[in-house]
Amino acid sequence: MHHYLINYIKNNNIIRIAAILILIYLYCSVFNPFFYNAKGYALFCMQAYNLALNAAFICLCIKIRYVGLPIFIATGIYFGLLSYIHREFGYSLSNELIFATFETTTEESSAFITVYSVLFFILYIIFTIFVFYSVRFLIPNHFFKTRKHKLFYYAITAATYVGLYFLPSIIFHKLPWEDKTIPDKIVRELSAEHYKWMPFFDVPNQRAPYEAFTRTYRTPHGEFSILISGIKDYFEEINLVNTASYPSTCELQKDDELIVILVIGESVRADHMGLNGYHRNTTPKLKNTPGIIPLTRMYSYGGSTEFSFRSIMTGLTRENEQISRTSFVPILQLHHFHCSYYAENAANMCNSRHMKPVIGNFLNEGEIVKGTIVKTAGAISDKILNNKERRKFVIIQNGIGHYPYAHEKKYSIFSPSKHHTKKDDAQRTGLLNDYDNCIVAADDFLHAIITAVKDKKTILLYCSDHGELLGEDNKWNHGDPQNPYLRHVAAFVWMSDSYKAQYPQIAQEFLKIKDKPLVHGQFYATILKLCGIKTTAPLNIGDFFEDDIRNHENNLPQQIRDSIENEK
Repeated sequence: MHHYLINYIKNNNIIRIAAILILIYLYCSVFNPFFYNAKGYALFCMQAYNLALNAAFICLCIKIRYVGLPIFIATGIYFGLLSYIHREFGYSLSNELIFATFETTTEESSAFITVYSVLFFILYIIFTIFVFYSVRFLIPNHFFKTRKHKLFYYAITAATYVGLYFLPSIIFHKLPWEDKTIPDKIVRELSAEHYKWMPFFDVPNQRAPYEAFTRTYRTPHGEFSILISGIKDYFEEINLVNTASYPSTCELQKDDELIVILVIGESVRADHMGLNGYHRNTTPKLKNTPGIIPLTRMYSYGGSTEFSFRSIMTGLTRENEQISRTSFVPILQLHHFHCSYYAENAANMCNSRHMKPVIGNFLNEGEIVKGTIVKTAGAISDKILNNKERRKFVIIQNGIGHYPYAHEKKYSIFSPSKHHTKKDDAQRTGLLNDYDNCIVAADDFLHAIITAVKDKKTILLYCSDHGELLGEDNKWNHGDPQNPYLRHVAAFVWMSDSYKAQYPQIAQEFLKIKDKPLVHGQFYATILKLCGIKTTAPLNIGDFFEDDIRNHENNLPQQIRDSIENEK
């Protein structure tokens, strides 16, 4: 019976073609996260195109001798990874995700390796192999009777695949984009739902946005170009100008003492910060600390740590995204500042591939400090206080808050905590409790640092590298550079009594701008100003006090720009 059914399917062309189409349709459904993300005519166009593209790809792979199966399995794993990150976290491939992957530590990556994720990939591989052998079994053997027939088959399938791959680019590229009636029609009839929110034609002289459509139609094959581009950008050598080569002056006297501390937080959203009026008191100690001024409207450069570090350390903006100079550290050292960096239970971002020549190579001291919150804060404080230099600039990378939101049990103020119960409800109660408990832990860490240096002439700036998605629009974690939840980050400034006594005007200026929109790129000029340094080095954007981000509108996503446009 079994052999009879197989022979019947194989000898009936209609059933055989139908079976092949069903297998390819299932393949597209599994590996293309946008396969059902449209309606009406758009859904028909997308699925028909995707079926044709994948059919050509599968048919080409299954008849390439020896290497066809490895190629198909390798692409299946890659497509499966893209599908997994989209279904699990709501993300598409981007440069920020590629860079974040390269810079992810073993500790961070272990959080993503779960029983669920391993089972997920095993099933993907099994399904890929099943589709490969099933389609190969169903394709008629008479195509391959002679070498001539084989070459003809390869040529046709390869030409079909290449032609289909570039077809959307050809079609959308030729559309008359200057016609204002075109966008609504295309978005309504041809575009996937995923792209309907994009303000394609709101910005004057914006280039034709056909890339968004071609990427949607070609997914996941279209991600290859993004992957290659991202890897190329990551390994590209950068040419830097040493900022210390520009003339600069410092108003500090020879024996003046000053400690400037920059704390870069991890994944802390502004709207979950107790200092900003969050309904939960996630910052119980900082709220009762004199001298703190919340900066309620700080916006990050992007949605990942690497890209945020670039902006903070070099003044990078979205208007000028090319790293072209070293950080402010060489300038500080020129004026006798001892520059150190301490990473608290986190990767040393100053030694990443692009940040090492920007800042890591110039630091007087750099170290990863591990341990409990109290011990780590104490160790870092001791290093700051025991340093006999009178001028000190200190960077502290605070790693508390990264997914999966692990924290010491004593900080489980909000319960139940997902981290401890391993369960959650539909309202994500455990996840939100876990995340907020991390901010409570960060509050304890920051308070300990401030307490240690309060008797010194000190100013401390705190800013998170990016925010975090906690299920909004079915998205999780971080890495999306355009998402407002990731771009609006927690920030504050603290000044000791002796600092305010000597620099009362600085305290007054911070009070004036506490609700002013600010961005990461302004830290560069602001830190130099706080250190009393004036430089002739070119800046992409000025400091917090003298420049206004509303004059640099392209630095923020459209949704954020709309919210502040009327304030200009």
